[in-house]
Amino acid sequence: MLSEPSSKQSDASAIELQLRAASKQAVRASAQVRSIDHAHTNPGKVAQWIRNVEMVHRRKPPASVHFTGVMPDVDELMQTWPAEVEALLNEGGGEAIPDLAAMDLSLEEQVRMVCGMLDIPVRPGRKVESLHLLFTLFAAFRDNQHFQSA
Repeated sequence: MLSEPSSKQSDASAIELQLRAASKQAVRASAQVRSIDHAHTNPGKVAQWIRNVEMVHRRKPPASVHFTGVMPDVDELMQTWPAEVEALLNEGGGEAIPDLAAMDLSLEEQVRMVCGMLDIPVRPGRKVESLHLLFTLFAAFRDNQHFQSA
């Protein structure tokens, strides 16, 4: 419930749209559908509703990232590693992969190390792009049926 001065009340359904868009969790509750009585005689209310929805969409983060340089494709990164690398990882029992938490590295150095191990380039001042590709790769592996059955 929101307490506002009665002279200029916010549209409750518009606020609900904003809250749903800002929420980081999936909203399972059904949305309240608002209607405008005699919309053909109330063009101002219709226009205001359209502006409210446009404002919510403008504030949403972009659905994709446009990389400033050439980055490898996720499918390319998901390809099988050379047999020597696979053997090294399997023989070490996980010890071949460094424990980043035990190392005295800055966050930037950790990003560079992890991305370097996965052949993801890290350009100066563009770490967010590399991290985006890293997490996209993680999501692709997580959703891959081959790895779900293992």
